[in-house]
Amino acid sequence: MADITYDDVVKLAEQLQETDQDKLISHLRARQNVEKDQVAAPEPTREALIQELYDLRATGVFDNMESLYGKYANPNVPDVSEAEFHADLHLIASEWEQELDEFDPAQFSSSPNT
Repeated sequence: MADITYDDVVKLAEQLQETDQDKLISHLRARQNVEKDQVAAPEPTREALIQELYDLRATGVFDNMESLYGKYANPNVPDVSEAEFHADLHLIASEWEQELDEFDPAQFSSSPNT
């Protein structure tokens, strides 16, 4: 779509006959009302979700469910301590800083003498 600004729309709308302006206003108001009616339901609260979980548990919905505990564990992952895990995460998260330090802006600048 072409880049149409608000001012362009106003100028064009002012050129319309009064009856057409009324139709345009009516159309826009009706569209606003439809959009307001289509507003999504409010998000459930934490308390409501917890209550729903308790209600489901009480009805036995989760009885006889197969547990997924350990089903997708990767036996090839080495055991690491929490400290080692966090150190590895920090290393990954700060790797970009080291790469930025290695960046030499002089190699990319063009000098007029070359």
